Amino acid sequence: MKTPERILEAVRKYYRKNRAKKILQNRDYRLKTKFGISLELYNSMIQDRDGLCDICKRESNGRGSLHVDHDHVSGKIRGLLCSNCNLALGMFQDSRATILAAEKYLRGEK
Repeated sequence: MKTPERILEAVRKYYRKNRAKKILQNRDYRLKTKFGISLELYNSMIQDRDGLCDICKRESNGRGSLHVDHDHVSGKIRGLLCSNCNLALGMFQDSRATILAAEKYLRGEK
């Protein structure tokens, strides 16, 4: 009969062995359900951009992979963004008028 400690160690060993595969399966599932794309297509999109954000042209700021940016009304994918650019667009609520106003502000215009 296995002791609880041996059972727990067997579970931990299985988890360590299969963790990477499970992470990829989960990511593929989330991409398919949320954006209608596969992990393979997402990886291809990353490769097409050399792993750089579509706005700032930097890597993903050390916070994981690039985020899939999409139009919240149509659901159409616009591109891939780093965490900072993705958050910025979210804070501006995808409002072009607000983004243009911010640009004017940064130029010192009123």
